Amino acid sequence: EGRKSSPPPILLPPCVLLYILWRPEEVSSPRALAEGLITDAVRRIRSLVGCSDSNDTNRNFKSSSSMPSMPPQQLSPPQSPTSSWSMSPLTRTNYRTDDDEIAIYLVVDRVSPSTIPHLDNDDSDADEEDDEHTNNQQNRHHHLETQTTEYLAKTVASNPYLRRTLQGISVGVTPNVRVAPGLETCLKCIWYGQKERREWSKTSHTKSRDHQTNQKSSLLSAAVMNVAQDISKSAVGIIAHHPDDLVGMDPERETDAVQGATQSRVTAEWNGNGNYESFAFRSMKRWRMLCVDMDIVPEECLLFANETCESLGGSDIGGGGARLARNKNGKKKRKIKRIKKDGQGRSGKKGTTHPNDGEEEEFIPRGKHAEQADITSTAMVVVFLCCVVAHVWREYKDAMICLLGGKEEKIIP
Repeated sequence: EGRKSSPPPILLPPCVLLYILWRPEEVSSPRALAEGLITDAVRRIRSLVGCSDSNDTNRNFKSSSSMPSMPPQQLSPPQSPTSSWSMSPLTRTNYRTDDDEIAIYLVVDRVSPSTIPHLDNDDSDADEEDDEHTNNQQNRHHHLETQTTEYLAKTVASNPYLRRTLQGISVGVTPNVRVAPGLETCLKCIWYGQKERREWSKTSHTKSRDHQTNQKSSLLSAAVMNVAQDISKSAVGIIAHHPDDLVGMDPERETDAVQGATQSRVTAEWNGNGNYESFAFRSMKRWRMLCVDMDIVPEECLLFANETCESLGGSDIGGGGARLARNKNGKKKRKIKRIKKDGQGRSGKKGTTHPNDGEEEEFIPRGKHAEQADITSTAMVVVFLCCVVAHVWREYKDAMICLLGGKEEKIIP
């Protein structure tokens, strides 16, 4: 095993989604899954990045005999080309917290057996081909499967080691082999902030090459090589227990969508970490901090990452990763930072650049643009109303005077 003198053998992003496909025919007990496969996978991931479990009070936790330990070679982490990036000790302290521990969020997909077993206390004499009877069986079976996933979430949340090393768990359950609610959770986390990353990759792709170094011994340097090579990549990576877990259990490998499939998702939170949306928000914050330390993104972007996000609604997942704030009227509004290079704005018009820096210009949040637009629109409405009043007064002045003065005179236009 390599020590601190050698870099980690596998390059992992700072935030990882551990995806496990739960096959009931292989592991029937939620406790066996938590104490066996999940615990071994988490320890393997932490060992790859050099995280120590010496203070683990649950280290002597024995797995169930029905759940063998996971072989190390079965992990399928994201691959990345070798790079030569490194960060200073100060940067490492700012970028990583909790002694440089990697952030892991657990996602599990449970695909229940395709054949529905005969349920107890079912005295119905209806034919098995009857649709209503079959639907009732399916609903009852899915309810039992959901209870099993809830027990798994409680088992993971109550495990001292997993509770300390994981930041949450999301378990999807479905009877269809072509449905994966857990993978949908993974995609939402990876899509979070994609718009912002694409914008910065367009404006800063030439600037990022000026900070290369020959030092490769830093743990942080190895952990963030994926982001350093291409800042448009997400700071979240997916690690599966087996490569085939990502393609599902469908023997025909059908990729078409399934209509009317039954599925559920169970989420457990602890230690104030929130759900998978909060995990995606924190990963985007780490991405900003890394890019600022490498002078790829201006420091003003941290103003958004360091503030508490009031709301992480589902509509924000996959968007620009912008902070949701509230204006004076109590309505939600988005705020993002923009950059202008060489005095050119988004519309191509010349801008005012700094005297000592011809590349960057002052950042104006989108909220200020909205306020300026509100002022302009209000002024235009006032001018329009004044013109209407002046026209009416000029055309119907005598009639209005008669009406206001109470005189009954015949008005001849």
